[in-house]
Amino acid sequence: MGSKLTPHRDTLDPVTVGTAGFTLIELVVVVAVVSVLAVGAGLVASRGGTSAMASDLKRFQTKTETMRARAVQGRQVLGLYVTDHGFQVAVETADGWEEHQTETRWRGRAVLQLQTPRQVPNSPHIRFLPDGRVSAFTLSFASSGGRRSECRSDGFAGVSCDG
Repeated sequence: MGSKLTPHRDTLDPVTVGTAGFTLIELVVVVAVVSVLAVGAGLVASRGGTSAMASDLKRFQTKTETMRARAVQGRQVLGLYVTDHGFQVAVETADGWEEHQTETRWRGRAVLQLQTPRQVPNSPHIRFLPDGRVSAFTLSFASSGGRRSECRSDGFAGVSCDG
């Protein structure tokens, strides 16, 4: 019983109080830098990571799938005007064809070849019928490196794209 008791210290050593951890300003700076890098990487991945040809092909494929589904579900005839500059949605009305939305511009080069001529002048190049049929066509996309991809329809089975 001759042991001597030493006092217990619940407080931190004054030497380490000011040097432990990060300051709030340091954490804010790190979060800001990481945010800027994440936004930059996202922009590169979504825009610069794909070629103009691949981007045009994907946008056209998505639009044709949407138009075909809308024509069947809405039991109406829809169309797409396709030019060297881009494509535009059209709806058949009692007065003829009415253009909807603004033209979606191509980022690269696209060439449309119709398998059958248009039935009525000024009608859309590609028509989507309520029974699911689509005008027969081939739309070729070319890259600056000479690579080609196509979207096509035989008139019965919808639209298929390669690339």
